[in-house]
Amino acid sequence: MVENLIHIKLEYEEAIQSKKDVLYSEQNVIRIAKIIKRYQLIRMEELKIKINLQKALREIITNIKTLEKTLPQIEMPKILQHGKEEVIENMQTANKIESLGLDRQLEEIQRKLKDLER
Repeated sequence: MVENLIHIKLEYEEAIQSKKDVLYSEQNVIRIAKIIKRYQLIRMEELKIKINLQKALREIITNIKTLEKTLPQIEMPKILQHGKEEVIENMQTANKIESLGLDRQLEEIQRKLKDLER
């Protein structure tokens, strides 16, 4: 193996610059390693929080189901007995009527402005 060695002569400035480049590269690798380690810690903390949240949600769901079983059933008002579709349709119709009224008012104001400009 010693026979395959190749020697390259570098100028002093080139050698210094090469050494600086290697040190900068090592510095960047260490910074990246620190960032990765911090990311891993944050990710583990996130997973712990998600697990705790999931447990809390399960407990809440269990409590709600228990409450539904223990509380007395109430009679639903007639408005709620109709399907959601009917309620939504009624709301849309009301919105259309309201917007038509606004359109008419806007037209009336524009007409009055034109009359005043004459």
